[in-house]
Amino acid sequence: ARCDHAGLRYESDESGRTIAVLLPHLSPMRDLSKAAIVAGKRLELEGQSPEAAAMYLDVLGAAAHVGQGVTLVESLVAMTTRSLGDAALLDAYAGPGGDQLDFAAIARQLDTPEWSLRPLGDVLQAERAAVLDTAQRLFRADASGVCVPDPKAARELLELIAGLGQDESDQSRGTALRHLNFEATVQETNVYFDALTDAVMMPYPDGRAMLEEVERHVNNEDANALLRLMSPSLKRSLSIWARSEAQHAGLRLLTHLRAYQHEHGVYPESLDALDRADLTTDPLSNKPFAYRRVGDDIRLYSLGADGIDGGGVHDDSGERRDYLIWPRPRE
Repeated sequence: ARCDHAGLRYESDESGRTIAVLLPHLSPMRDLSKAAIVAGKRLELEGQSPEAAAMYLDVLGAAAHVGQGVTLVESLVAMTTRSLGDAALLDAYAGPGGDQLDFAAIARQLDTPEWSLRPLGDVLQAERAAVLDTAQRLFRADASGVCVPDPKAARELLELIAGLGQDESDQSRGTALRHLNFEATVQETNVYFDALTDAVMMPYPDGRAMLEEVERHVNNEDANALLRLMSPSLKRSLSIWARSEAQHAGLRLLTHLRAYQHEHGVYPESLDALDRADLTTDPLSNKPFAYRRVGDDIRLYSLGADGIDGGGVHDDSGERRDYLIWPRPRE
C-alpha cells in the first residue's frame, strides 16, 4: 500500500481475448483490506488509535493502487475498498481515541494526488476496447476481402460470456450476431461509448439522467446485438462512484476541519476559512458541502443527488436524502 506503483499485470487466457483478461489480485486485495480494518478496530480497543488510523490509511493506499487499473471491475473494487477505509477512519475520529490523532498529518496524506482513482471516463475506454476486440473476432474476410459474420465465432462468444445452453434465447442471440455489419458495429460502438464517457464525466445529477437515456437506447430491441450483449450496466456503478467520491471528499474536508480545530481551538465559522475550493465541493450534488457549527462540534453533509438541503437526515445511498459525514450517522 505504501509503494509508489503497484505494478499489476494484465494477462488473458489462451484465447487472447480482451474480455478474458484475468485479475487475480482483486480478491486477495479486498480480503487483506477487510482484515486490516479488523486489525485496526482491535488496535482502537487497545487504546492505539494512531496506529489504527495508519492501518486504515494503508487500506486507502491499497484501494488507490487498484483504482489506477483500467478495467471497470477494478474501479468498482477500488471504490468499495476505499469506502470501507474511509468509514473506518471516520469512525476512528468519533471514537474515544479520536483526539489522539494528528489530523494535519492525516490531511497531508489524504491530499496525495496519487490517491485519486482513475476517472470513470478513462476506465470506460477499456470497456470500449473489449467490445471492439470482440467485434473484430466476430467477422472474417470472404474471398473478395469483405468482412462477413462468422457463425462459429458468434457461438463461441455466447458460450464465453454467458455459459448458456442452446435454448431459444441463445439461438435468437446467435442469429442477431450473425446478421451484424462490421462497419456499422464499429461506428455504433464508438458512438455509444462516446455518449457513456460524456455522461460519466458530467456532474453526477446531470450524468445520471443522460446515462439512463443512453442505456435505455442500447437496450432497445433495435439496438446493435453485440452492444446489447456486452454493454456495461453503469447506472448502479455511477451511483456507487458518486457516493464513494462524496464520502472520500467529505473525509478529506472533515480532516482539514479537525486539523483547523486542533490548531485554533475552535472550528471555523465557515468553510471559506480553509481557503480550499478543491475541498468544499460535493461530488454527489455538485454543490458545496453543507456545514455549520453546533456548539463545540459541527455538522457536515452532502446534499445528496437531489441537491436539496434536508438538514443532514442521512440516506446511505445519497439518492433520496442527504449523505451525512459528521457526526457519524447512527445505524
